[in-house]
Amino acid sequence: MRNIIFIAFSLLYFNSLGQIKTIRAQLLFESDQHKLTKTELDKLMEALIQTQDEKILSVNITGHTDSRGDSLYNIALSQRRTKSVSEFLVANGVLKRHIHQNHLGEDSPTASNAEELGRSKNRRVNVVISYMQNNDQKDEITPNVIDEKTPVKIIDPCDADTIITLPEGTVLVMNKCEFDRLDGCIETMESLSASDAMDEGLTTMTSDGNPLMSCGMFNLTISTRKECPIVNCFDKPIKVRFPAQVFRDCSQCGDRARLFSQANNGGWRILRSRGNALNIITVDGKEYYEYTLRCPNFKRNCDCAFEGELKKVKFKSERGSVLHHVSIGYDCPFSVFKYGNSKRRNVVKAKLPCDSEIRVMAEITNKQGEHKIVDYPSLNSLKKRYLFARCKDASTSDWEGKFLGIFKLKRKGLYRKYIIRNIDLKEKNVTQEISENSNG
Repeated sequence: MRNIIFIAFSLLYFNSLGQIKTIRAQLLFESDQHKLTKTELDKLMEALIQTQDEKILSVNITGHTDSRGDSLYNIALSQRRTKSVSEFLVANGVLKRHIHQNHLGEDSPTASNAEELGRSKNRRVNVVISYMQNNDQKDEITPNVIDEKTPVKIIDPCDADTIITLPEGTVLVMNKCEFDRLDGCIETMESLSASDAMDEGLTTMTSDGNPLMSCGMFNLTISTRKECPIVNCFDKPIKVRFPAQVFRDCSQCGDRARLFSQANNGGWRILRSRGNALNIITVDGKEYYEYTLRCPNFKRNCDCAFEGELKKVKFKSERGSVLHHVSIGYDCPFSVFKYGNSKRRNVVKAKLPCDSEIRVMAEITNKQGEHKIVDYPSLNSLKKRYLFARCKDASTSDWEGKFLGIFKLKRKGLYRKYIIRNIDLKEKNVTQEISENSNG
């Protein structure tokens, strides 16, 4: 009963003072700029002049950008724009505690970004000033400022999301307040191609050695710098989306795709709990594989069982050397396989598809005891044994009339044996030392 009486009294009290009014102003910016032009400063000053004799209750500032540039950069740019407006207001007498800032980057355009006219409208900051107007004053509306009688509904910024598009196309949907708290501390790894995965030392094989094809790999970590918070799990989970159209021209996992986590041996094992479901969604006409990320520092892989025939081949280094591992990767479909040596220390047995456009990385110790990684851009870069080839290849024109002894040669997509020569360790573009503890 006391609460009801107090509320009724408060309403009568505020009504005796005056009405809650709002003024809205939209401020526009030049491309990639956060400083207010004289025209926009005058516009903002007009709004302040109208409220100079009033009690300001709150000022909501929301920054936006057009869609050009990196989405993370655009979020920071919209933040700088709101900061410029906030600093101007504080310098002109508005209390800092009354100001609420929100920066959305390119996420909420008001016009099409396809043309410059639309982009110029999207480079904006919206300002809403709520104030108490005395009953004995008349309404005034100045140019470029809109006066509305309807009170503004103040939205909790923590109910909003920040959408981040990473360089390779992976999309993160992150709670705005979570993003603000971790801004500058988030580190990501995305792999949407075989080369990306190989550079990160990843494969698409299960923990027990079965081949997979991937629809995207991702990991998010929090920097260990002293200014960054320690995060065990997020207050609000992050949505991670892999762009399905990247793999549209190749074999797709479709509804066979499942989410995998990385096992201790570097392979992948399927996540079976409901909280780790992988969904296919459509956003703005684009198809994505989406999953929920609740905690950092866990690698995730969107995978399905490999489709297609794999042929047995051998990789062999020269006598006296040790061939530790051979990794092979190809983008259509996105797969990376890694094989270790057999009883013969300079031989690695592998299974490959009928495709010569395969990147090969070999870990080898030469006769001098030097540990190297040699990187071949394709299988055709390796010396090969031509007899008993595995796959046919339609492109035979440059091979017509060539013989090996009495055997006529025809180009093949895959050969029985590939030789890693000592000379390759000196001539290849990518060579580097590897760990002494590599498995034999």
